[in-house]
Amino acid sequence: MALWPSPLQLLYGALLLTRLLFSLSPSYIHPDEYLQTGEIAANDLLHTSAYRTWEFTTSQPIRSILPLYLISGPPTLLLRLLPPPLSSMKTSQALFIAQRLHMFALSLLVDLSVFRMVRRKTRWLAVVVLASSHCVAVFHVHAFSNSLASEILALALWVFSRARWSLLGALLVLGTFAHVSFAMFALPLGVGALARGRGRAAARLALGAAPVLLAMVTADSMYYGRLVCTVWNNLRYNSSTGNLAAHGIHPWYLHLAVSMPALYGPLYAVFGAKLLRMWRRRMFGGIAAWSVISGVGVLSLVPHQEPRFVMPAVSAMVVFTADCFLRVPRGGWMLWAGFNLALAAVYGGVHQAGVIPTVAYLAESSVLDSVQCSPAVGALGLRDNAVVRCGQRMAGEPYEAVTHVLAYKTFILPRHLLLQPEKPQQLLGGEFAGGRVVVRDLVGMEPSEVRQVLESAALVPCAGNSLFVQKDKQRRVVERTMFVVPSSFVNFSELRTSESQHYYDFQLLYEYSPHVNFDHFIDVLRNPIQRSTLQTFLVCRK
Repeated sequence: MALWPSPLQLLYGALLLTRLLFSLSPSYIHPDEYLQTGEIAANDLLHTSAYRTWEFTTSQPIRSILPLYLISGPPTLLLRLLPPPLSSMKTSQALFIAQRLHMFALSLLVDLSVFRMVRRKTRWLAVVVLASSHCVAVFHVHAFSNSLASEILALALWVFSRARWSLLGALLVLGTFAHVSFAMFALPLGVGALARGRGRAAARLALGAAPVLLAMVTADSMYYGRLVCTVWNNLRYNSSTGNLAAHGIHPWYLHLAVSMPALYGPLYAVFGAKLLRMWRRRMFGGIAAWSVISGVGVLSLVPHQEPRFVMPAVSAMVVFTADCFLRVPRGGWMLWAGFNLALAAVYGGVHQAGVIPTVAYLAESSVLDSVQCSPAVGALGLRDNAVVRCGQRMAGEPYEAVTHVLAYKTFILPRHLLLQPEKPQQLLGGEFAGGRVVVRDLVGMEPSEVRQVLESAALVPCAGNSLFVQKDKQRRVVERTMFVVPSSFVNFSELRTSESQHYYDFQLLYEYSPHVNFDHFIDVLRNPIQRSTLQTFLVCRK
């Protein structure tokens, strides 16, 4: 046994550290990484306000609850169980970091499975390739259900190689409930198990699958309050082109021509070259190759396609191509490194990276246990509304201070990271006395529509962020409005008319950089310093 780690082992350790750093980055790939996991878990376990999408509220829900809790349950419970002396640690940043560290730990299941499946000669090289893939280093540390499906598939491939049919049956059911696309990649494993073990394998597969299936259906039925099979509902929903049209219809070749090259780049080319070479020799590959072929092939028949749907292919591709890595020339490794560095920097570093820090800023500045307000000296009323100055430690009367947040040209702000109670407990004369945030996502609105929203907003004088307006003097409720927008949106003139230009203005309160919004990517490239920031403005009277 070697006393010192080999260069490959040292490189793998460095790549794991890099993955850990990416897991702590506030990059934001897709709203589903919060809407389908963290939002629901925090709402259930911490009783925070949350945005529940139609997948959970429809009469035929399509998301299973146990896989969701596998992803977001442990970090959320960790915050819930913190003792009172550590209650100050229950912050937006703490919940975000706990979630990402949990996803980092789950991603190691892919590394372990691949390490165990590959021959000893190429074992460390294979996990280096795996760990240097941006699909693993970035996508797998985000709380996607696809990440969990990928980790379960890697375990299933390993279990298949060990002929543990009962455990394989349990994993096949768990993965399918985690994300229905898992079944497309796992289909060859089930068929292969039946072909190898025949009757005995079928019985053991059923023995492992039955209790997990029962647990999933029972948990979902109890959660939704009626008998539910979310996988069946999911298949029914996705079999309708009309339903999928609401999410976008894509050509059948999108996964083959865009998704796979975008996630895997040179590895996809090596996979294709080896597969073609084997087929020319009338060799039809192993179970790993067929897993990729089945998964990508069947998913290509579905009109709605997104790159993260093919994330489970990564472990099978590395296992299938591992023996090719020793023959890759230096130029090939440079191409692999450059490809993954570029995409990791984008999706793991700057993509929508200002959203989470902005939410943390709102949580710290506007979600408060108690608020006292007093008349603002020298501040005139606006539209017959009184202007007051409010704060957590100010002298005055207790009020409910509402901060309306309008988010434009950016991803949805995750509500659960505000750590705002769904039902505030602190009451004053039947009303909450504290600070809360009301978020409105102006997704898809034209500037003229946004202008109408701004003109009806609660406006305060442009004289500091502690001012609020009291619209109804009979109620202790005061309001203000903030506007969150990327700096790449340069046409603020579109949000004003000649009349409103003298009515409201934007006072910068907070900004975070880097933040890249691909809707204005050309503007970012023209001026990357000034146009790669997410800004939070107070909407105020001039």
